[in-house]
Formats: sequence, structure tokens, C-alpha cells
Amino acid sequence: MDSIASEKVSLRRIRLVLARQRISASVGSFFAADKVLSAWAGRADGLLECEFEIVYDDGYTLAGEYQFRRTSNRRPALMGFIQRAARNHGAASSRDALVRGLSSCPHGFLAHYETTDAMQWDEA
Repeated sequence: MDSIASEKVSLRRIRLVLARQRISASVGSFFAADKVLSAWAGRADGLLECEFEIVYDDGYTLAGEYQFRRTSNRRPALMGFIQRAARNHGAASSRDALVRGLSSCPHGFLAHYETTDAMQWDEA
């Protein structure tokens, strides 16, 4: 198998917006997005509701709403949210309503687009 053909399209940027507070951030990785969301969740009263836009190097875009309820030591995980939404796309209980753009990817989002970061929380 040709290694070039198996490479996934890289992430260009993730834009996060807390509309109620008029706060936004633009980052270059899921790890960085989760750090921002974690900081915002620490200041939220229980429920964090945030809009996101994920843009890849080929221009493909996902957008939607991410909701996170802070409990115990749980941390926000936008990357996991997107992966679950893509795996469950089309299912009755899926997150399709919260993630726009998955249906416009005819060859399978997870197979062609990067949804992981090299750096993990434990390395920070």
C-alpha cells in the first residue's frame, strides 16, 4: 500500500466560541482545544456549551455544538466527541444534530481525516 495514499488529511485549525460570553479561541490541535475547553469548563456553572468549527488542510469543515457537564475529574474531549459522532453517523441516537458536515464526506470521515493528536493529556 502506498504510504501517501494512506496519509490522513491534517487539521488546519479549530475555532471555539462561547457565544454567551463573547469569548473565542483558535487552536491548531484537538489537544489544545481540550485545554481551552477545560479552562472554560472550570469557570462554567455546571454546563459548558460551546460552538466549534474544525477546518482541515483540504478545506473540509465540520461545525456544531459541544456540550460538556463537569463531573468529578472528567475533562472535555472534543476529539472523542467527533470520533463518536462519526462512528455513529446516521444512527437514531447519534450526535448528528450537534455536528454538521459529516454527511458531506462520502468516503468516510474517520478513514480520511485526522482525528487524533500525537500529544496526549499525560504528556502535558
